Order: sequence, then C-alpha cells, then structure tokens
Amino acid sequence: MRRQSGVTLVELLAVLAISSIILITAYSIYTTAMRVNKASIEDVNIRNETIEICNQFDKMMLNVDTIEIIGEANSEDHFTSFWAIENGVEMNTTSGEYEEIERSKVAIEINKKDLLIEGRRINSDPYSVEGSSFSLKNGGLLVNLIISDQQNNQKFEVNKFYRL
Repeated sequence: MRRQSGVTLVELLAVLAISSIILITAYSIYTTAMRVNKASIEDVNIRNETIEICNQFDKMMLNVDTIEIIGEANSEDHFTSFWAIENGVEMNTTSGEYEEIERSKVAIEINKKDLLIEGRRINSDPYSVEGSSFSLKNGGLLVNLIISDQQNNQKFEVNKFYRL
C-alpha cells in the first residue's frame, strides 16, 4: 500500500484545541490588564482631584486666624459652612494703641455635593464632596473630606487639620 501524506482529522482537531486554549488565555490576560488599567486610572484621577481640592483649601486657609460657624452644628459638633476670618493689627489713631481688626472674611460651605469657597465651586465634575464636614477640635479646624467619583462609584477620604 501506498502511504498518503497530509493531516489527519485528529491532528487538525488537536491543533484547533491547542490554538483555542492559547487564544482564550491571551484574551483573558488582555481583558484583565485592561480592567486593572481602568481601575488604576480611576484611582489616580480621584486622588488628583483630592490633591487639587486640598491645595485650594490650603491656600484659602493659609492666613486664617479664626472661623465663625454659619448656621448650626449637628449633635456631633460637625458643620458644613463657616466664615474663614483673617485678622490683622492696626494702630488706633485716637488712642495710639494697636487693635486687632478683621481684614477679610471668606464663606466656605459644603452645599449638597459641592465645596464652595466664596460661592465658587472647587470640586469638578463628576466628583462630589457629599458627606464631608468640618468640626472644631483642639484649637483648630478639622476638615473631613469625602470625595466621590459619581461615574465610577469610588470614594476617597482625607482628614486635614488647620491650626487657628
């Protein structure tokens, strides 16, 4: 008998099975890498938003000497709006004595989902500061910021203390 050359059906099926396993594994690795990359980008974005909010808040609180709560604090002494007051010293022309005067007064508030400084929104879309609050502790202002990414359902919390 003459021997026939070619590929048998069994050999063809074995190659297809091995190729399928390799392709499925490669696709699985690719999709996992894409998912991890997306999560990493979302994490970096919310951290960058937090840094930006904190930087703007730091600049505003740089020379603040005292605060005056606007409205009422809740049962845990947390509040959502206050006046940041910068005081200065000026000589009284009549008495010749130095007196403390109010130089500037800036309104800061958490209005539902936004952090407002002088009515200007600090957080950007799609980020929210809902649930954030302020409190007075140990002669300073404790800021509890909860930044939420509303599109990706991610939260990042930071506490900052400003000595007054």
